[in-house]
Amino acid sequence: MQKQYAHIGNDDVTDVEFAADVTPRAGAQAFFVEIREAGRVHRLELPVGTGPGSLVTQAGAGSFEPEGEAAPLPALAAGSSTRVSLRNVDDELVVEIDGAVALRRPYVTRGIDPDGEPGGRDGGTRVVAGASGGTVELSDVGLWRDIHYLSDGNLNRSARSATYTVPDDEFMVLGDNTQNSWDCRQWVAATLELAGGRKITGNYFSAFGNSADSNPDHAGPDVHFRNVFGQDYVYPRSAERGDYVTTDVHSVPERMLLGKALAVFWPLPPFSPTWRLKWVR
Repeated sequence: MQKQYAHIGNDDVTDVEFAADVTPRAGAQAFFVEIREAGRVHRLELPVGTGPGSLVTQAGAGSFEPEGEAAPLPALAAGSSTRVSLRNVDDELVVEIDGAVALRRPYVTRGIDPDGEPGGRDGGTRVVAGASGGTVELSDVGLWRDIHYLSDGNLNRSARSATYTVPDDEFMVLGDNTQNSWDCRQWVAATLELAGGRKITGNYFSAFGNSADSNPDHAGPDVHFRNVFGQDYVYPRSAERGDYVTTDVHSVPERMLLGKALAVFWPLPPFSPTWRLKWVR
């Protein structure tokens, strides 16, 4: 028996976790889970009945360096349900048995394994679970992947390579929507000169076209342009002199960060299927 899960969407993520309640049936000799990423294969195998389990990584020479030895893992009892989890997160393999950590194995990588399978080189992260000698029953199966940010924050255009320089004593602010937040990846300051010589500088935000959410807002007969201090300037279009002069803004001075995060509010049902309301500790 073997089931395979391929990554969803255009953006491959190598940090994943698989978990399931595993019940070996008659004839089953072992249960295994494989996480295949970047040309490497991390294989957890747990025997049924007796014998030690193992966590082994198949990788090219020099591409994977484990820190410490992997301790043997317990066998699964035939006919009984055991919660088994294998995750590969932040360069660490973790095995949990019935909710308790049975093994942690940090490692160091040297990029994508050039000796791995072609699918790994192309970013084809996937998880495979199966059994040998018989069948196992899997229930309450979970498969998660880590959140990730698109380089330029533009979901419609997919990810593009981007480099951001953050000066000393400044921070790059990333939004809560990792795929498409309008954060420091996309912030632009715009300056416009009006008739009479007045200049206004504000956040240039036009992702939704000429809607009331845009800044400046050209939807009505007059233009609304909110400056960097939150002041809303209203003027006729004929008062604009020249084009907007734009500057990318990819960081925020530390002195502008005030207060302390108190709670996680969003997402919140019924507007989202996920509930994350909690205190920040």
